[in-house]
Amino acid sequence: MKNLLKSLHEAWGGSWSSSTFDDEGKVHSWETKDESPFQYVYMGSQARGNGIVSYEDMEDTVGDSADKNGTNDGWAIDAPLTSEEKEALKELNPDELMANQKNLARCFNRKLDFLVLGQAGWAKSSLIKQEAQRHGYTVITAFIAGWTETDVTGIPVPQKLKNGKGIYQEMCLPGWLAYIASNPDEKICLFMDEINQATPAVLGAIQNIVLEHKINGVQYKNLICCGAGNLQDENNYLTDVKQLKPFMARWAQIDWVTDWDAYFPYLRNKYEGQLGKDFMDRMWMNHDSFMSPRDMERYVLQPMIEDLAAVKEDPRQASLYTAQDYLNDLNKYTVKDKTKTQREDLEKLADFMAMYVQSGGQAAETKATKKRSKNKEMMMENDVELLKNGMIYGTIQISDDSNVYGICRENVYYLFDEGAYNRETIERQIAKLESDGVKFKYETKKDILKDLKGINNLVVDFE
Repeated sequence: MKNLLKSLHEAWGGSWSSSTFDDEGKVHSWETKDESPFQYVYMGSQARGNGIVSYEDMEDTVGDSADKNGTNDGWAIDAPLTSEEKEALKELNPDELMANQKNLARCFNRKLDFLVLGQAGWAKSSLIKQEAQRHGYTVITAFIAGWTETDVTGIPVPQKLKNGKGIYQEMCLPGWLAYIASNPDEKICLFMDEINQATPAVLGAIQNIVLEHKINGVQYKNLICCGAGNLQDENNYLTDVKQLKPFMARWAQIDWVTDWDAYFPYLRNKYEGQLGKDFMDRMWMNHDSFMSPRDMERYVLQPMIEDLAAVKEDPRQASLYTAQDYLNDLNKYTVKDKTKTQREDLEKLADFMAMYVQSGGQAAETKATKKRSKNKEMMMENDVELLKNGMIYGTIQISDDSNVYGICRENVYYLFDEGAYNRETIERQIAKLESDGVKFKYETKKDILKDLKGINNLVVDFE
């Protein structure tokens, strides 16, 4: 065996982490001179023929990101959505689906291998994975930009015949392929991301998989293949796959639509439940300042969720989030050549973001535009919500007002504009809220000042 390993080392320019391959299904790291990060699985004699073996270790990587599953950003496995997760997603009517979602859904319904080339930042990868999971597929995302041919097909391992009079080769499969081979009854989507950053040799190896789903002569009937890449004019180092006619002929090709009108409903559907309709309305009003939906998600929507969580956990954190800080970030991550209107709108957005976070995600309407009910015996719905949030969170903030108003049982009657409601109406509404389990976070102004002393613009006297 040592001589065989030595021959393999000389042929492939690397070495195995193990000196024996007696244990079928055991992970062996192949350390090559080009520092290939991937693991290979020796499948043993059972790998011959249909390539089906049991390999439980690959199951442990499901759900881990590529930087945490031991592949060093090589590949990742995501399970299909559970019924609960599907139910949690707000389903759009077919007429509301944007063109990209419709095209993806058709390909998955027809079990077509497909390729998407489109502008960076327009959610090619996230939408492909989401649609695959919603169609019941386990998704193996292969980040093939740094792959070699052996990361596609595996490494041949010399084996002695039982009679000792000859040698044959077995394939040591890459881990992602071992997972496919080990789960023949599972619907699997092999998603090759950044496909036009791969080398020509890797593209050639992939070409043999697409359409026929054959790897090393073994056909995997549980497989669908798809790929995504950016446009050629965005990166001079991309392989122009459109010129590779035999390669392109194997895929159904999807032209990716980059249209804010078509795309924003996807963002609204994804984030409105966490950030609210008012916030998403404001994002829509400013969408033309962002270079792509990915920038909006990465630099505004996702950070806002984290900021809100931090303030809800500890209200004293509110003073960390100022309008000027948000404006600095917005200017950094939006288009460079802004019009005067865009600059003014972003300033308003930054003010709203600060107010929204400082109030725990419960911003009130502008006083100047607030419409009061003429019937002072009944509070308007918006005012009831404002009162409720003031009781729960102990603070509110009014649009176009930089102050944070501390709310307690002692000062709550002065919360609304003079003459808006009489005291009895407010007391009746407080009693109703308390009967529903809502409690005042603070009883007195002293309680507020003691707990929120770190907020410079805190106001507790507004009668």
